[in-house]
Amino acid sequence: PNTALTRATADLITIAFFFLLRVGEYAMPKPTARTRTVQFRVQDITFRRDGLVLANTTLLNQLLIADSVTLHMDNQKNGQRGATIHHTACPGWFCPVKALARRVASICGQNCPASTPLSFVQPGSHVVAAHITALVHQAAIDTNLVAQGYDLKRIVTHSLRASGAMALKLQGSEDYLIMKLGRWSSTTWLTYIHSQISSLTAGLSERMTVHHVFYNVGS
Repeated sequence: PNTALTRATADLITIAFFFLLRVGEYAMPKPTARTRTVQFRVQDITFRRDGLVLANTTLLNQLLIADSVTLHMDNQKNGQRGATIHHTACPGWFCPVKALARRVASICGQNCPASTPLSFVQPGSHVVAAHITALVHQAAIDTNLVAQGYDLKRIVTHSLRASGAMALKLQGSEDYLIMKLGRWSSTTWLTYIHSQISSLTAGLSERMTVHHVFYNVGS
């Protein structure tokens, strides 16, 4: 349904994919949850156009034409503080800048303070993990991912962080860049790079048959 909650959930899914976010960084956690991670707030977002900073209270039509956006992290799961993640705008609707612009404009348009989390929809309503999972599952069904070998039970909120890392890897991004964007301090991020993805091994068998002349330097 085309509701404020669904639109907010869809934008947060887009943001989570591009910024490789953990669910606690963009969705409202359970009241009983105890975590070091601080959810992104309006005050943590900086839009720029031609190098100039746009105020978050700028009208939506102006935020939508920003050419870049930066997320400033107050705290995160690994204990690091003050990390920043930056993305430039993409042509078309699937864009991290436009998704954040809609979230910020929606919240500021309700005269909420800058400390308001991005999950805020309206008074008494926030996007939570269950909303993210439900919409991702619906997208998987609509795009017939099941026919391509995916199990819906294995598609969860963390799939967005994993798919962002996979997208970077498949496009040839350097490992250090993936680690920086995902705020990984070790090689644990490699668990997200699924070897069963056919694109990763395309052409490997042919390359393995190339003959090399060599000798054993240890003898």
